Amino acid sequence: MNKKHVWTGIPACILVLYLQSGCIFGERNVELIPKAPVTAPLSGYELHPDEGVIYNPLSREAQKTGRFNLYDQAEKTTGVIENDFYKLEYNFPKNIRPYDVAPLTYTLTKKGEQSSPVTVSATAFENESLRKGRDLYDLSIPGELTLDFEYLGYEYLNRELPFHDWNAAINDLDAFRTAMRIKNYGDLLAEIQKVDPQTKMALRTEGGNIMVAGIDPTIDNDHYRHVFYSQRRNAIIAEDIINSGVFRSHSDYTTLPYTPSELRELIGVATRQGIQSMLLPQFDNMRDIVINPRYGDDSYTINYNATNKVYGAMVHVLSAVYPWWEATYDAGGVPGILWQDLQCDGFVTETQMKEMLYFKQKMDAALNTKKALTDRQKTGKPVNRPNDKVIRNYEPDFLQSVIDKVFLHIE
Repeated sequence: MNKKHVWTGIPACILVLYLQSGCIFGERNVELIPKAPVTAPLSGYELHPDEGVIYNPLSREAQKTGRFNLYDQAEKTTGVIENDFYKLEYNFPKNIRPYDVAPLTYTLTKKGEQSSPVTVSATAFENESLRKGRDLYDLSIPGELTLDFEYLGYEYLNRELPFHDWNAAINDLDAFRTAMRIKNYGDLLAEIQKVDPQTKMALRTEGGNIMVAGIDPTIDNDHYRHVFYSQRRNAIIAEDIINSGVFRSHSDYTTLPYTPSELRELIGVATRQGIQSMLLPQFDNMRDIVINPRYGDDSYTINYNATNKVYGAMVHVLSAVYPWWEATYDAGGVPGILWQDLQCDGFVTETQMKEMLYFKQKMDAALNTKKALTDRQKTGKPVNRPNDKVIRNYEPDFLQSVIDKVFLHIE
């Protein structure tokens, strides 16, 4: 007589209740099961006295890297622009290196009582042959900020309910979902490796994810909190993904404008942990979430697990390719770009093509120095550097034992 085995799946919420009730050991073992992420304050961007948001990520980056005051003593050029209503006086450095943050000081004076709406814009560069008499603006200084958007995904935002982001129950659910992803991909990889033992998988995501472990959930950096909490929403908790040995690299459709210093740190740590980052940024249309005390959606108080009430306003950002690629390559990642996604307003601009050619010129020059040519002639086995140790989010044997008890095995 042949025995037939039927697996009946109990909903994931019951699994979480098993985990929370300590179904294996009689009580929740804090050494094996991590506590929920700690809620912590989040600063974000400040408001100007005129009540606008001071969105200044480039200035912050320049201050962080010690390049904010490069042009304090530089020779300046001045100018005046006038029309019937306003007079604009400005000054800025005569010579500016590419990708530097330089001060542009201006004074806008209204000539009379009658006026019309005005926007002050600064054009960083123009191609006269393409301009054809039109004004093409690369940088805009905003005036009134109005927002209206709708989120159509699922969220657990009510902290008064048993299940909400990011309490212990949802933390366990995210760990379970990550474990199931690892198992499914691992089983598939095992079959493929029967034919090609060298095969490894590249994890593909969307939404500005970076596969790096060890981020402090209380850090006062909204981009880093995005990485931490997005890993949980997407069931790709890095501590477990990296330790699984299933994935060698990670690729992402990236729309969050990380700064070069953030990329050097995040990708650099990921590389040392054994994951190679291959991000595909949509440089022409990045979408930053500007955390601030007034404008946008207050659900980011929960999304980023803040103790203080914060709002998140989406801002479309044009990002430069060269600094991003330089930081990615230096940190051990693979430079990439989203070439075309017209439905999401994604394409490579003429300037970005020039930046890619410029990057290639710099790479060619670096690879063809006398020392580089000598090194390229050397043969031998590649050097295997030891990876940074990553502590698992869960002990796999414990999690599997819980799964075995939740899923009923009926003969």
